Amino acid sequence: MFKQSKNQSEKAFKEIIEKRIVPMLTEYQPFNELIKYICNEEINTSIENIKNLIRDEKKQILEVNNLHKEKAKIAPTVLYLSGQINSGNKSAEKEMDKVKERMLEINTEIEKKEIEIQEILVNKEKENIELLRKTLNESYDIIKSDEKKLYPLLDEIEVMRKELEDKRILRDNLQSRINSTYSFIHGFMGGKETERFDEHMLE
Repeated sequence: MFKQSKNQSEKAFKEIIEKRIVPMLTEYQPFNELIKYICNEEINTSIENIKNLIRDEKKQILEVNNLHKEKAKIAPTVLYLSGQINSGNKSAEKEMDKVKERMLEINTEIEKKEIEIQEILVNKEKENIELLRKTLNESYDIIKSDEKKLYPLLDEIEVMRKELEDKRILRDNLQSRINSTYSFIHGFMGGKETERFDEHMLE
């Protein structure tokens, strides 16, 4: 990576990560354009891992939201039952116990899922950094490989360009000499005599 030793490359990579906010690469358009050219099996694996983590994250968030909605629906019931209990309704106490138990279950589930979401976020960030590392490594490998092919090609094109320029100069010189020679002949002999000579001399 970075055309340096492994230790220097790793140090440079860490410094870059510390100074920049790394976007989620799978959702970053320049990255998605880049992988059309540099994708390999390792990169594909990381991409799939991130996509799976994103799916899990969305699923957990949806479930947490649904649990919060359920809590919101239970809240009026708690108020109602509290009023009933205060009014001496004994049967409301059993119902309140059930509601409280469900509220505890919901809170426990929410807490558990929020912990899972945080773990997913941490794993997603780690996988994203690893994907960046793999992408940079592959990018520089491709650059080095392509440069080996490109520079000789550029040299070849430069030679061809020079040859073409030399031929253009020769073409102009030849055309100029032909025009000058014809101009002299035509001026000296006139049009008709020049045509007669052309028939014999240019066969």
